[in-house]
Amino acid sequence: MRQKFNTVYEILDELRERPAMFLGNNYIHSPLTALQAFICGLSFSNIDGGEPSFWGFNRWVTSYVNNMSKSLPWEWLAEERGEQQGFQDFFSYLEKYHTCQIVQVATPTTHNLVPRFRYLDSDLSEIAPPIPNSIHIGQFAPSEVFFLAETYGHNMEKDFPYHTTIEDAIASAQLRWSIPETKWNITQNSQVSEISS
Repeated sequence: MRQKFNTVYEILDELRERPAMFLGNNYIHSPLTALQAFICGLSFSNIDGGEPSFWGFNRWVTSYVNNMSKSLPWEWLAEERGEQQGFQDFFSYLEKYHTCQIVQVATPTTHNLVPRFRYLDSDLSEIAPPIPNSIHIGQFAPSEVFFLAETYGHNMEKDFPYHTTIEDAIASAQLRWSIPETKWNITQNSQVSEISS
């Protein structure tokens, strides 16, 4: 049997048109809370996250919306805007996020990465972190949301929280990897193939 939806975006487009069909009676009084529960259930499915990956939306929106809670974005949205308006705003922000492309906007001119942080092992002893193969500053263009990207093998990891300026992302790299602010080239936007969030 052919799957009706290929990506999370397709499901949410349909849900936006017919919310009660997907969310049931909970939609009437608590649409944002019901939507959050529905998305939580979707996270256990194997449906494709689309491009950019829907599963990065929560992190993006906390930088895109001024003062939004980094840890509880949907609770913040419900408290600040209310259930009904929060539901509408969710889809408005999602439309903006869905138009974004991940691009590389800055690369370091040095390959000397010295970590300024440590991990704890199972015995609570400090250990040095692995050194990434490469790092760069990325952007969810055209939005003004930037991140420090670290590549390990075939996986690109985005350091969180994200930033609202390239300069803040570069400062984050200095704090993590001791790269001076003067050791960066601002590059022309070039699309980055995202392998892993």
